[in-house]
Amino acid sequence: MRKIFFLTISIFTITNVFGQAPLKNNPIHTDLKFSVPQKNIGHQFNKTTVSDWYQPNKFVEADTMIGSTLVHFINFMQHDSLAKNVNANGSIDHNSWLSVGRVLDPKDTMISYTSNPQQKLSNYTSYTLDSIRFTYAYVRNTDSLTNGSSGKIAVTDTLFISYFKGSAIQKYSFSNTLNKYALVNWKGDSIRMPSNYFTTDTVLLSKNDSTGIANIGGGFENFFNMKSFVHKAPTGININANNGYNTDNLIAYTLTFISGIKTIIGNDTAVMRYHKDPSTLPAGTRRTNYFGFSFAENKDLDTIAWQNPTYFNTSLLAPWWCAYTVSNNWYGYVPGNAYINEMFIDADFHLTTSSNAAVIETKKNALEVNSVFPNPVKIGETAFITFNLNVRSEIQIELFDLMGNMVKQFSNKSFEAGENTSELCMEGIDAGIYFLRVSVNGMMQTKKLSIIR
Repeated sequence: MRKIFFLTISIFTITNVFGQAPLKNNPIHTDLKFSVPQKNIGHQFNKTTVSDWYQPNKFVEADTMIGSTLVHFINFMQHDSLAKNVNANGSIDHNSWLSVGRVLDPKDTMISYTSNPQQKLSNYTSYTLDSIRFTYAYVRNTDSLTNGSSGKIAVTDTLFISYFKGSAIQKYSFSNTLNKYALVNWKGDSIRMPSNYFTTDTVLLSKNDSTGIANIGGGFENFFNMKSFVHKAPTGININANNGYNTDNLIAYTLTFISGIKTIIGNDTAVMRYHKDPSTLPAGTRRTNYFGFSFAENKDLDTIAWQNPTYFNTSLLAPWWCAYTVSNNWYGYVPGNAYINEMFIDADFHLTTSSNAAVIETKKNALEVNSVFPNPVKIGETAFITFNLNVRSEIQIELFDLMGNMVKQFSNKSFEAGENTSELCMEGIDAGIYFLRVSVNGMMQTKKLSIIR
């Protein structure tokens, strides 16, 4: 086993999932408060290569209609779903998640509307996975166990990070919507580790890796500190574009946690979370350790559902009720967009390309878009966009809908160096969420614009 940084996790094997029925959220999913230390993630571009972090959640949160409605949550993993969750009212459930993961499609058309459109790759671009990052909480209820008459032994938990690439990832579409999704193979049932992974890293977790837990607002065990885990990927996780003919061009990784504390010993089931007053915990109660992951979800059911008709960025979730048996035609891993409320696991990828025809050379400070106002703007009224140029340039200003269709072109003329303002008449454009794209000399910046009645 290879010791890496701090966490211990185990990962499941996955099967093809063909179900179409939407699922309800796991009942233990909760909006517990947490804090996440932020890191500045740099990026660099040049004419032939890209080396940068790909953050699928950012494609959704910052640049789509549903982004403003997303709510952040934390949920928890336990290898055996029978671990007890004791709620504040004394009720008990046994429904923790068993594994989670993420598939990345770096050809995602939404990348064009982010602040880094240069990231978007094409079918002709080969790339390599360098590192991964995810946000986690790790709770250690028990640090040591009795070792017969010889004293205590330290508890070591395990986190398995399994990597997948190419043909190990299957692409599907929902029959009743435009949505696409991708899955890695895991049948579930009695199988608890993936069989078609490229490789698996084993991370051992100890007491020093715990992120901490606190009691706030009169509750118990309801505040979880979280950390960002950045980990170098194994060598060989690359996609060869094969001159655009390789359609097996996705990568993924999954996380599975196994505690060093047995969930069940005879008729005794260990307690995972205990939201009652700790003074009421019966003497001798066994506590098991557990692992948490961060995700975002469109909590408001009245919002327009997430639509991804052209690419395969998918969160992967293995709730206990799909890991052991068929539920709503799903078995094993379920894509995050199969839920009534879409779920987006916070898991990132750092990629490097060897060549990329879609990447252009950016000129620092050639264009800086400052603001769009008013925003939102009413149908038929005029909005204004301000931007700075370092030299006199020909500017294109275009409006796109969420599906990437150009709705209107506002400007295709030259502006002087310095600060400029251009009028944007919204006559004849329906209410909704749009993207304004400002282009100069091959460089693009986008701003989100809401049009209301």
